[in-house]
Amino acid sequence: ISLLMAEVYPNRRAVALNVVGFAWALGAVAGPPMIALLARDGGLIRPLGGLAMMLLGVASLIAWRALVDSPSGSDLRDPNRKNPAHLEGSARRPWRSLYALLTGALIFLYVGTETATSGWIATYAQRLSAPTNDFGTMTPSVFWLGLLIGRAVAPAVLILVSEAALVLISLFIGGAGLLIILFGSNLVSVTLGVGVTGLGLAAIFPTTFAIFTRYFGALSSELTGSFSVVGGLGGALIPLLVGFVSGRTGDLRLGLLVPALGVAAMIVLQLCILQVLGRRRS
Repeated sequence: ISLLMAEVYPNRRAVALNVVGFAWALGAVAGPPMIALLARDGGLIRPLGGLAMMLLGVASLIAWRALVDSPSGSDLRDPNRKNPAHLEGSARRPWRSLYALLTGALIFLYVGTETATSGWIATYAQRLSAPTNDFGTMTPSVFWLGLLIGRAVAPAVLILVSEAALVLISLFIGGAGLLIILFGSNLVSVTLGVGVTGLGLAAIFPTTFAIFTRYFGALSSELTGSFSVVGGLGGALIPLLVGFVSGRTGDLRLGLLVPALGVAAMIVLQLCILQVLGRRRS
């Protein structure tokens, strides 16, 4: 879907991908309470049946539009499309380019940081709150709400700053949110930090993907599989590292240093990416 949006809106890739990301975050925020409402009697038939019907409806709509709409734009896999000039000499080895390596590392850290923060924050908040207080379990929803707001405002911010600059600004905001979590001494401050972290991380992935598809052009479709695998590895390994550090030290706060250090590393990577993109433009 991201590749398709980048192809249909080549001049506004980052805006289009942040809008798609907004819809994804909206589903993440609205989905759990909707499922809980439909499954209030303990049964899963209604929520699963409702989800199946919605997916069937969307698939039918897509199939209908594909039949009635005339093809527009160019096929991502069209063999006649030329690779970007800066990749002509390395079309068969695009991942050997410095930009690809830097972006791969950034995506590895980003997906891992997002997954670790959203996955562990409820446990951390519950340990800070009273045993009878269930508000700590709601902190992941605050994270997704921050992500939702961040992707909603990203298109407006892109009017003022470049895509690469937006990624860097977002990383600083996300890092500030994680620092608030780490230094917060009560549930209120931690919840605030969670919201700021979600707000900061919101635009990073869709905007980075927009830059990625513009840089690689026709090669994007061939690289997206590797791009996704790298992100999946980060999402699998970094949360485990948080648990490992927490288990060895007996302090989940120290475990949450892992995503904070991940954001610091991403800032360094993005500064390097800015240098690479700047040399290409010059």
